[in-house]
Amino acid sequence: MCRQNSKTKARTMEISVQYLRNKFDEFNTLCFGGELPPIALKVINAKSFMGQFSYRKRRVLPCGTRVYGLQLKISSHYDMTKEELDDTLLHEMIHYYIFHKRITDTSPHGRVFRQIMHDINSRYGRHVTISNKRCNLAVNTQAAGQRQRCVVRIRLSDGKAGVKVVPATPAAIRYFVSNVRLSPAVRELECFLSADPFFERFPSSRALRVHVVDETELDSHLATATRVDV
Repeated sequence: MCRQNSKTKARTMEISVQYLRNKFDEFNTLCFGGELPPIALKVINAKSFMGQFSYRKRRVLPCGTRVYGLQLKISSHYDMTKEELDDTLLHEMIHYYIFHKRITDTSPHGRVFRQIMHDINSRYGRHVTISNKRCNLAVNTQAAGQRQRCVVRIRLSDGKAGVKVVPATPAAIRYFVSNVRLSPAVRELECFLSADPFFERFPSSRALRVHVVDETELDSHLATATRVDV
């Protein structure tokens, strides 16, 4: 798990519930057509995430369930700029929107999430990402005894999904990304760190080759991966 080092970046934005409430109302109107009901907003000192949409379920006899305790939580542990804070809130609001509308997605950050995220970024100049955990390229590639692989998710111009496993070093990542981006066959790409055994089947190298895979299957294995900004 990647965590931002608070000693290397001065705090530029103080987080308050009132600020979150104001921005929630603003983004709800601007990006979600005012369709999101009010929700509890909390600021907590969490190290494991920057933002989180959560809820609880309770069994209701004879065979039903009741959802309660809906919350949007933002961590004050990390030093975020105003833009990073707003994008983190928007990320969680997308989760809330999908939940509220009872939309079935292919994964936690599946096709529906990505489409809404892309629309918001394109229309309003935002920079919402799949993962709201910020990391630098200089990352610890050993976590919980598992080997972390750098996985590049690639969307090709013909609409197909591709994957490439690259050595998890800054030089290798930059080399592959900078060269692949020059290809007209590549529409967009994202880098992740993942310990999922699924990616063991792909050779790790800087070679400019991409493996075409099923997009739904790929996204399911990247659902718990950590995004790396390059």
